[in-house]
Amino acid sequence: MANQVSKRTIVCPYCFNVFGNDEVQYQCESVERGSDGDYRCERESTKEYDDYWHGEELMHRHIMEARPARGMFGLGKVKLDSMKCDHCGYTSRRFVCPHCHNWLPTPMIEKGAEIISVIGGPSSGKTNYIVALMHELKRVGYRINLSIAPQEVYREGHKDESTSVLFRDKEQTLFRDKMCLAKTPVDEGKNPIPWIFSLTNNRTQRTIYLVFYDSAGESFEDQETINQYANYFNYSSAVIVLLDTMSIGPVKQVMSERHPDALNYESRVLFSDTITTILNRISSQDESRFKLDKKPFAFAFSKFDMVIKNKDAWPEVSFDAFADNSSYLKSGQVDIEQINMASETVADLMHEWGEGGVVEQVRGRWRDAKGNAAADNFKFFGVSAFGAIPDENLMLQSVTPYRVMDPLVWVLYRLGGFDLPIKQ
Repeated sequence: MANQVSKRTIVCPYCFNVFGNDEVQYQCESVERGSDGDYRCERESTKEYDDYWHGEELMHRHIMEARPARGMFGLGKVKLDSMKCDHCGYTSRRFVCPHCHNWLPTPMIEKGAEIISVIGGPSSGKTNYIVALMHELKRVGYRINLSIAPQEVYREGHKDESTSVLFRDKEQTLFRDKMCLAKTPVDEGKNPIPWIFSLTNNRTQRTIYLVFYDSAGESFEDQETINQYANYFNYSSAVIVLLDTMSIGPVKQVMSERHPDALNYESRVLFSDTITTILNRISSQDESRFKLDKKPFAFAFSKFDMVIKNKDAWPEVSFDAFADNSSYLKSGQVDIEQINMASETVADLMHEWGEGGVVEQVRGRWRDAKGNAAADNFKFFGVSAFGAIPDENLMLQSVTPYRVMDPLVWVLYRLGGFDLPIKQ
């Protein structure tokens, strides 16, 4: 039976090039070896693969010349049938990007690669956040009809780089060993390895991909680097931006006075610089069809438990919206009003911290056709991957993530089609 699917536009999570699923290339799946121990289908190198991995000269499975055929009935259909390898005759249905020859998940090619991007500036705790987010989705996502699955794709000979392996190892470090994940070092000249998770609604079966790069936050520090990731932003359905709460002067001062041994409070890139860099990217977009400011952007302040535990330092701000963890963890219903109230609380805090200009900068970017602030397309969040302050050795007495799912849940609510149980 033919595997006939609709024609889809795919954004490669490796090289960010865009192509149709009728342009995808096939790769031999054979792992058979002869009596001499060599692969029956000889491994090869290609310029596309070598260029992407910057001359590492990695050998990989044979890339076939054949491409998918058009569907038999009308335009807009693609036949993704298995194909025989033109070198060894092995029947394969393994797909790679035609631009960089990296292996891509089959469901992504079949159904399209709608992406939610997760990015963050230096010291924002991206890796800790994404591990805590995935852990919570595994643990309680079913309460709001969501299931998460790390994808099994990796470079030839590097199965240890698959999302499932990377996530499992870091999840154990954080939740079993109760040790903070170390800051990702800057790896000059290396392309990042994406973490790819499929997020599926258990009722509608709608799937979207979460794409995260465990690269140093410095990768998103300047406008030039941001521009290199243009398609990453342009073709994302929504973006979650993680911001470093400890880069805010008044917060850093309170924490350094009350918890001087807990963290390194120096050499932090201001969260406002991260937001400005992203807004500059939105303003400089060349093609109006991307309309980045029409997409949901969740600005999430990490380590927010440190703010809540020291809320007496800002008595003018009401913290009622942060009295408890996410309401749906108990009720199974998403309280949009709670999310809206929490966003306003964070905005109030930013004004209190002398960062009101950043709030107005964001509001000025997201405006509707009448010039009014389109608050429905951006929200501020306070999240904590740990729910606790680590000691000087980066150890934690307990790990209780706080509000980590809220940015994603709000994004899914804005995108629609995920059948979230909304509190009426």
